[in-house]
Amino acid sequence: MPLLSGIEAASHIKARLPEVKFLFFTMHSEISYLQAAFEAGAAGYVLKSAGNKELLGAVQKALEGQIYVSADLSGYWGHLRHPDQVAKALRLSSREREVLYLIAEGKSSKEIAGVLSISIKTVSFHRENIKRKLGVRTIAGLTRNAIAGRFM
Repeated sequence: MPLLSGIEAASHIKARLPEVKFLFFTMHSEISYLQAAFEAGAAGYVLKSAGNKELLGAVQKALEGQIYVSADLSGYWGHLRHPDQVAKALRLSSREREVLYLIAEGKSSKEIAGVLSISIKTVSFHRENIKRKLGVRTIAGLTRNAIAGRFM
């Protein structure tokens, strides 16, 4: 997905179709992804390293209206009791995510401005906000995070 992450897509779909159940099947084991998925309305979160039995069990629980988190992440479960209290500082806005995706694609500020129909100054503003939120100081650090897909 060029401009939306799976989490953002789920959020948009859930807003229009609240009865839909989402089971995230992902390689991301970081707490920030886990929390963001549940904020987006996830019914479950399964790591790709899980076995077939675990995946089938997660699907069954989701269909029964229960929440499922991969066994490898069970230590994080306590943090999900208040998913609305996710640290906002680590969360990027939709526009910031779009800019970060385009940075990962190697686009210049001028190219990003053209793609998003915004000014180069606005691109620079978003780039600085992203760097601050991700705790990086250089374009290289920002690019490394973008390519790794962190916080998207």
